[in-house]
Amino acid sequence: MTASLAATLPASLPASLPASAPATAAATAAATAAASAAPATAGMARVAETAAPIRDIAQGLSSTADTLQRLFSSSAIGLFVALGMLVVLVASRALVKDGARVRKLNTPTVLVLIYVGLAASDLLFEGTPWLAFLAQMFLALSLIATGSFYFFDMLLPRWRGRAVPAIVRDLVQAVVFIIIMIVLLAGTGIDISGVLVGSTIVTAVIGLALQDTLTNVIAGLSIQVEKPFEEGDWVTLKGSLGELSGQVRAVSWRTTKILTSHDDLVIMPNKTVANESIINHSRPQKRHRRKLLVSAPYAVAPARVSQALLEAVAGVEGVLRAPPPDVLLRKFGDSSIDYELRFFIDDFRDRWGLDDAVMRRIWYVFGRAGIEFPFPVRDVQLHEITAAGQEAAAQRDLADRARLFRSIDFLAPLTDAEVNRLAELTESRRFAAGEAIIRQGDAGESMYLIRSGEVEVRVGAGGAQTTVARLGERSFFGEMSLMTGAPRAATVVAVDDVVVYFIEKSDFQDLMTNNPRLAEQVADSLAMRQMGLKQSTAAIPPAEMKEKSRDVLDKIRRFFRF
Repeated sequence: MTASLAATLPASLPASLPASAPATAAATAAATAAASAAPATAGMARVAETAAPIRDIAQGLSSTADTLQRLFSSSAIGLFVALGMLVVLVASRALVKDGARVRKLNTPTVLVLIYVGLAASDLLFEGTPWLAFLAQMFLALSLIATGSFYFFDMLLPRWRGRAVPAIVRDLVQAVVFIIIMIVLLAGTGIDISGVLVGSTIVTAVIGLALQDTLTNVIAGLSIQVEKPFEEGDWVTLKGSLGELSGQVRAVSWRTTKILTSHDDLVIMPNKTVANESIINHSRPQKRHRRKLLVSAPYAVAPARVSQALLEAVAGVEGVLRAPPPDVLLRKFGDSSIDYELRFFIDDFRDRWGLDDAVMRRIWYVFGRAGIEFPFPVRDVQLHEITAAGQEAAAQRDLADRARLFRSIDFLAPLTDAEVNRLAELTESRRFAAGEAIIRQGDAGESMYLIRSGEVEVRVGAGGAQTTVARLGERSFFGEMSLMTGAPRAATVVAVDDVVVYFIEKSDFQDLMTNNPRLAEQVADSLAMRQMGLKQSTAAIPPAEMKEKSRDVLDKIRRFFRF
């Protein structure tokens, strides 16, 4: 058998090799291909695993699109939804009390009614594709308008504490409407891909043509997102166009409207606003600090100037008491010292009026304090004034004062020489409108004689003051404080520019010492004046008048110590 096998092998082997070689080569190639395809298969598996969530999202969107298509394509379902919306809108009209919000319900109500009419027509006239599509479009618009009202006007303002900008509302409504329109078009069998490709080309052309407009729109969106200001804020814009201050009135898709202090409406492109430096005077609070530069002479001590400036700003209505005003010495100039008066006000819009009021008050306070406003050293003023001219002017002024003093009833006992002496000792002071000359309850040792202007006499505490009299030229007040040292019985406020003669206790001291009878005569006049204010002079019993005169005389003697 072995011999036969050995004999047959040489003969059979050549014959079998050609038949088995192709099979062996094929098996080898298959094994090689399988080995090389293994990485590719693993990669495809990983891609499929990664794409699974995307596929799930796509399926969800497809399911949502199918639901929307069924909702919009069925007139019966749409009518049922529309009737439910009408019920909700009517109920909202009854519940919402804000007139502006009620007016916003008009648009969704009209859109729902239009849809009801179109859907009913579609049910009556079946087979009209354009009518069905039009009804679907109005149903989409009514849903968007209704949802926008409840989301942007009812929910978000309560959650955020302020209204939603119109530009954000418009953008969200536009995006939602475009998505619904794509779903509706897909339901009609129109090739959406072709529409999208065509719209992409059109969008590119429009984008190139309206590049500046789109830039302004994007800038408007960035302003709404970053919120550097809101409608009603007072802002200052600084940049390439200089400086602009005003109140923000509106921010639209393309422009921002600012109303200046001159009542001019400035309409600026959003791109320009976004590139400017913005100072918001209403954030984080409406309180605003003002700074005024005031010059004073070197001869006056800084402490005295600071005190005068703080006195000037203290009585101006509209200037905040807290934080308190302060004064800084800013610069030693060529001919003056420059001070910076700083104070806070309630609202930026009042800045110019309050600056004016404070500067006017500074003029009056500096005049009373004897602080002159410095002139430049290089300004040389030459005046030829003769001694005779000065003497004549002084005599005229002295005669005017003496004439006014003689009109005061309780000064009637004074001789002409004593009146002239008193006129020489007094000085004039000037007060601005609204400035308190004396305050009720304050201590005092002086009286005032009005040379020009008008004042109001007020009694009461705090904001409950009542005006009891108005005094004009040749009137006087504060006489009891001058003669007895009694506290001020009322507050006297300048109605307009007022010039008064200021008479102090020291001016009367020599007169009382040199003329002992003068105190009795003045006491009688003051007593008669006080009693006459309460009742008719003729009706006053002599004994009561005498008692009152004695009481006043005792106070005068204690006050002047004689």
